[in-house]
Amino acid sequence: MGLESIFLHDKSEEGEMSYRLGYRIAKLFSLFNYDPLKVVKIITDAYSIRSKFVHGGTMTNYSIKNLSSENRDVKILLNKLLGILRISIVIILTMKQSKETLIITLNNSFIDKSCDKNLIQIVKFAKSAFGKMK
Repeated sequence: MGLESIFLHDKSEEGEMSYRLGYRIAKLFSLFNYDPLKVVKIITDAYSIRSKFVHGGTMTNYSIKNLSSENRDVKILLNKLLGILRISIVIILTMKQSKETLIITLNNSFIDKSCDKNLIQIVKFAKSAFGKMK
């Protein structure tokens, strides 16, 4: 839910939330040398667990088998997710643009190289802060 509040707009983005969330975070984290495909898997798997609980379901053996093999240990998945959330909070707190600007730039960076450059500028300070945290 923390990642949703950072990387999603309001209720107008109800459709394909997992997809949007995963790809926006993966794109941003690729600038921090994370493997974007692994990030998408983490977000997708975590979102499927979240959806189960929000809609009154529980995790069954079948549900766990449907997760990516590297994310089937839910405790490890949670630690990965919390790491992504922590870094996301640093990014959102240190950037000088609005959340809306970040989201629009992330979306456009998939198809426009100039937006890719803008994205690098948006997270420039966060990248230096992140480097100090390691």
